[in-house]
Amino acid sequence: MHDRSRKYEIESILRLAEALKGDEVSYQWLKENNFKELAALSDVILHDSKSAKEWLQQYNFKALSALLSALNNDKLAFRYLLYSDFKEWAAVYRCIYKDNEALEWLARYNYSHYGYLAHVLHTLQESNQKGTYFYKLSNSDNDMINLTFPSISEDGHVSSQRMSASG
Repeated sequence: MHDRSRKYEIESILRLAEALKGDEVSYQWLKENNFKELAALSDVILHDSKSAKEWLQQYNFKALSALLSALNNDKLAFRYLLYSDFKEWAAVYRCIYKDNEALEWLARYNYSHYGYLAHVLHTLQESNQKGTYFYKLSNSDNDMINLTFPSISEDGHVSSQRMSASG
């Protein structure tokens, strides 16, 4: 069966990033706007939800499942992302661990919203909070470059803001 993962628009990735930061409104938006797989990804990352991880696998969201496996140092999963139609997820993985070339690739191909997601994931990974998917994962210490990331304003509009991906 084919990979049900898809290319995501800016708003859905920004909503995922905000959900990962604990924004319940964004999490509900994902569920209500046909992005249940991104809500499930959030559940796995924030709460290490086994049922959400199984759901992603059962419904063939291979790229999202591969991202989770790559985060657990599964080199084959990373290679799947790298050579699939979902290279943006491979770049997200590399950006979490501060790979400047991956961040530049995201910017060059108009995936800066994925760069923002990587920044949020990196922050979670560094905080290494007990109960999250990142609790068991290791840290890395390179610096990231600056990039203009899109964001969602309080009134729901997408805008850009300049921020450092390293903090």
